Amino acid sequence: MSSTSTSEPEGPTGSVQLYRVGWETLPGLRGLRCAHFRLESAAGGGGVVVELSGPETARALAAELERVFAARWFSSVAAAFEAVNDYLRQRVLRPGQEPLPELKPRTTHDA
Repeated sequence: MSSTSTSEPEGPTGSVQLYRVGWETLPGLRGLRCAHFRLESAAGGGGVVVELSGPETARALAAELERVFAARWFSSVAAAFEAVNDYLRQRVLRPGQEPLPELKPRTTHDA
């Protein structure tokens, strides 16, 4: 069973939709790690928000994040947040990577 999930935003099929990237930061013997990535409707609030072409792309991104961050450890929640945020920004700068060439980050921070 996969630990990734999506909550599909309202909007016509085939249009660009906004998703908020969420995850759990879990403690371990080596520090903190990110897991259980999910993409939900980006209505309201801050956080890391991306534009995606639909639910299939959102599921692919969640699975990609699980793979990339499975073995990475962090010293703080802030460091984990910045690593995920930076990964998403770098991911956009290399659009030749598959399966998400249409990924566009929209990052906001809560005060």
